[in-house]
Amino acid sequence: MANTNTVQGSPNISNKPELSSTAILNMSAGFLGIQVGWGMQMGNMSAIYEYLGAKPDEIPLLWLAAPMTGLIVQPIIGYMSDRTWASGGGENPISLSEPFWPLPHSF
Repeated sequence: MANTNTVQGSPNISNKPELSSTAILNMSAGFLGIQVGWGMQMGNMSAIYEYLGAKPDEIPLLWLAAPMTGLIVQPIIGYMSDRTWASGGGENPISLSEPFWPLPHSF
């Protein structure tokens, strides 16, 4: 019986490979390890900020800097990527250049 729930041009998801329970468990364990490592780093950020010279009354502002920067930068990047088209796909030029944007500020 043919699948009647497909939209023209959409990928056929019936060809996706089934993941075994072991593969799913390995993926979940890997992501758990990443989350634990990230949580340990974030738990020590206040001490790292102080080590880098921040005064205790400046630390809350430093905690807000990343989310506020994301609120400003992400819509700009989204706007730029929505209007960028290349032979390899719509967002490839911006996606390929993003890792290099912080580079000048590292030195």
